[in-house]
Parts: sequence; C-alpha cells; structure tokens
Amino acid sequence: MIPQVLLAMSVGALLVSALVILPFAWHGALAQFWDAAFLYNFVYIEETWLDRFLILRYIPVFLPALGLTLFATVGGLIATLAFAEGARQRQSVWTRWGDTLDALWGERAREIQNALPRGQVLVLIAIVMIGLPIELILVSLSGNGFDHYFLALLPVFAVLAAFTFRIVLAMLKRVALARWAIAVFVLALLAVLLLFAAEDVQSVWQRLVRRENTAIIHYLAQNTAPRDEIYIWGSEARVSFEAKRRSATRFIYGAPFSRRGYATPTKTREFLHDLLARKPRFMLDIHAPNHPFLTFPLTTSEIESLKQQLVAAYQERATIEGWTIYERRAP
Repeated sequence: MIPQVLLAMSVGALLVSALVILPFAWHGALAQFWDAAFLYNFVYIEETWLDRFLILRYIPVFLPALGLTLFATVGGLIATLAFAEGARQRQSVWTRWGDTLDALWGERAREIQNALPRGQVLVLIAIVMIGLPIELILVSLSGNGFDHYFLALLPVFAVLAAFTFRIVLAMLKRVALARWAIAVFVLALLAVLLLFAAEDVQSVWQRLVRRENTAIIHYLAQNTAPRDEIYIWGSEARVSFEAKRRSATRFIYGAPFSRRGYATPTKTREFLHDLLARKPRFMLDIHAPNHPFLTFPLTTSEIESLKQQLVAAYQERATIEGWTIYERRAP
C-alpha cells in the first residue's frame, strides 16, 4: 500500500510544481528560474554538517506551543523502538506496529477501526517515520535557523504527538482511572502546557499585529508616485511590497551579489545596467553587515565604471530607522 500512497503524493507534488513552473516556461524564463531557485540556493547552503546539525536545537524554540516538540519526540522514539523490537524478534514492521496499536486501542479497537482502518493508520505512521528524517535534513540544510523553516515539521509532529497522547490515555485506563478523572487529567495537562506556551503565543500575536519599518514604508508612499521604482539593497522586499512600489531590477534581493560563488561579472553587469537604465527614484541601504552597499566579491574595470556612474547619479536624502535613503539627482 505504501508505494501507491507515495505515488499519489508524488503526483500531487508534481502537479503543484507544474503550476509554479509553467508561467516561467510560458515567458521563456526557465533559465532565470533555475538560477534564482536552485543555483543560488546551492551556494546558499554551503555549510558544514556540524553547523546544520546544530540548527536543530532551535526546534523546541520555534515549535514550543502546547508541548508539541516534546510529545512528538516521545511518539517518534516509541515508534522507532517498536520497529527495533520487531526487528530483534524478526517480526515485520507492520506486525510490530500493528501489535502496538492493538495494545493502545484495547477494548475500543473495533470502534476505532471503524472510524479509521488499522491499515491506514499503519501507512500513516510509516509515512511519518520516512518523512521525519527527510524533513529534519531539509530544515537544517541551509545552516540558518529561521523560524519559518521549521513550519515544515508541523504535519509530522502533529501525527507523532497524537500517537503520544493515545499512549498516555491507554496508560490512564490501565491504572483504572474513572472517565471523569481522565478528563480532569487531560484538561489540567493542557492548562499547564498553555501556561508554558503563553509567552510564545503572545510574541507571535505581537508580530502579527505590529508592522515593522512603518516609518520607511510611510516615507516611500509619501515621497514617490505609484509609477516610481525603487531599489532596496538587502533582503527586505516586503518593504517594497507594503509601500506598493516596484523594484527597478529583477534582482529584487541584492544579497546574492555579495555571495562569492554566485555573483559573476555577467550578472553584476546586468544588475548595474538595470539600475542605470531604469533610474529608480530611491535606493535604500539597510546596512546589513553581510551585504555592504554596492560592494561585490569580484570586480572588473567595467563594473567599477558602472558603479561610479551609479554613485554619481544619487545623493543621500535621509536616514530613517537606521536605513540610508539615496535619491536620484535631478537631470
């Protein structure tokens, strides 16, 4: 059954990927798509495996709500130990996991199987156990601990956490607790976990309701017309988006041009030519320590000439929230 399920999942993934790729193919931009989505990321993930492994320490930091990481870890360990015990006794993984489920379900086995057949549960556990190491590798591959990377772990963690809760409930039944006592235990447990998660939930809520760089966005909206283009040197395209102003070049992020191994004379020349030709009203330096303004890891006489032309065409206008804004000089 697993091959058929994996085949169906693969077809679904390919269909979604096709929807993303087709517009690029339609406009003859597959080479640019490959360059931005793959080539740059191959350079971006050039980290040691030790650095990648250490990134996993952020999992309980970014996924702490309601003890999700703890319960998922317990569920994953038990499923792994069940598999190892089955191998020791020369049982198939299906038999061992099936025996584990039967033990957990107990007297309600028939009732639960009517709602979700045992075979489907076994397939779900198998897919989760295959997916968990893959997800951990992909999450840590870049060597950067950005919180949104860890969202990919939520589906796998949810299944493993549910597995753990089923184990807890089965244990409570075996100590002959009344149903009302089990309900009180579960509610008390959730209340304690909510207390631990309260600070993180509040932090996420504040991030949702409070906009960052509002002064910059307001300045751009007030001092440019909708048709004006701008350019932000760094990785802050969200500011352009919120100000509703277009970038003057297809290289929306300037950070890649600071990456040795990605930046080439051809790409750098194209980037500078775009800025000189499109004449953005403002250029913004966010002063990112790893991405110095108009600084490239390689240079040629032509690149230096283009850079000097660009510098001469702009003058410093203002500094807002630590960002320096350069305005194009009047012709």
